[in-house]
Amino acid sequence: MQWTCDAFVQYFLATPQQCQNLETMTRAQNNSLLWKRHREWRVTATVAHDILTLKPQTAPLAVINQVMKREQSNLSHIESVAFGLRYEGKAKEEYKMEMECLHEQFQLRECGLVVEPRFPCSLLLRMVSGHAHATVKVLSK
Repeated sequence: MQWTCDAFVQYFLATPQQCQNLETMTRAQNNSLLWKRHREWRVTATVAHDILTLKPQTAPLAVINQVMKREQSNLSHIESVAFGLRYEGKAKEEYKMEMECLHEQFQLRECGLVVEPRFPCSLLLRMVSGHAHATVKVLSK
């Protein structure tokens, strides 16, 4: 069992340069096979939310399968996901226009998967603007 745990952790260890390369190479996000592969077995914001809001009657195996991504699924039919996909471009454009009014030389660029070398099993998804980092979420309510 110890060997399995060590092998699991070793699989996720990454140098800062590897983390930067991953972010650069996955900027196409869900259109990128590399993006999809590197999301596997990592605790994403969605998984963390599902764990935090877990109901007592939820089968533990269902949670484990979700974290391990053994049952990959297309989430685009879920209302909140569909809403986000539909309005992401508009939200980014409005955010960019607002920030350009408030900050000189503001730039907005796409980003890929952001892995923190100290916490390689979790993911940070962010949009980068200059030297500040901000996450933009589109809320349906």
